[in-house]
Amino acid sequence: ASASSCLSCSGTQVLTNGVCACPAQTYYDSTAKTCKTCGSGCDTCTSSGCTKCSSGLTLLSGETCGCPSGQYYSTASASCQTCSSSCATCSGAGSSNCLTCPGNQVLTNGACACATGMYLDSTTNQCVACDSTCSKCTGTSANQCTTCNGALVLQSNGQCACPSGKYKGTGNTCLACDTSCATCSGPATTNCLSCSGGRSLTNGACSCPSGSYFATSSSTCVSCYSTCSECIGAGADACSICKGSLN
Repeated sequence: ASASSCLSCSGTQVLTNGVCACPAQTYYDSTAKTCKTCGSGCDTCTSSGCTKCSSGLTLLSGETCGCPSGQYYSTASASCQTCSSSCATCSGAGSSNCLTCPGNQVLTNGACACATGMYLDSTTNQCVACDSTCSKCTGTSANQCTTCNGALVLQSNGQCACPSGKYKGTGNTCLACDTSCATCSGPATTNCLSCSGGRSLTNGACSCPSGSYFATSSSTCVSCYSTCSECIGAGADACSICKGSLN
């Protein structure tokens, strides 16, 4: 008898006008003598794979159906749509549905971003290291920080620096200047960069002008007693050098 003269079918094949065939989106497995479901998104297939994809999908290598790399399948439009530019591959629209990331970006909760201490170079689409003082930045320069590492504080010029009265130590730590300094480059009295309390900077050291002394109570330079040319404190008995012929 011919194949078009069937009265009944084996397995789960369906009889139509004397012909036995598997339903749509299935294929006949001759070993198991039954119809088996095609792969996802496949309209017609054989035991080796898909031969025709559902509307909107593309037949990919390996005889599977799906969207090309960089696209996702939209059920609303029944077609492949382009992923967000921030994703290499994705499962849906928007920047929070990434599956893999472009370049050396890192995937976190579906979103692609550069690791801490790096920024995205729009020209190369690669993450590039910030200056060592920055935890986040917009470029490689020290004045392109947006947040700072360690104890450093973001300045109005985009640089990360220690607060006034401190200097940068190892590992982006901030250490106290000598009390005579407003700002400094190190801990010594000769490492001042600027002075506090009206003192003047000379060769890295801060001191009060001639004829005055530094009063800790007011943190300012105060004039010596009238008989003193130089002094170490208030009163006539605090002179270190006397005026004129006075002893």
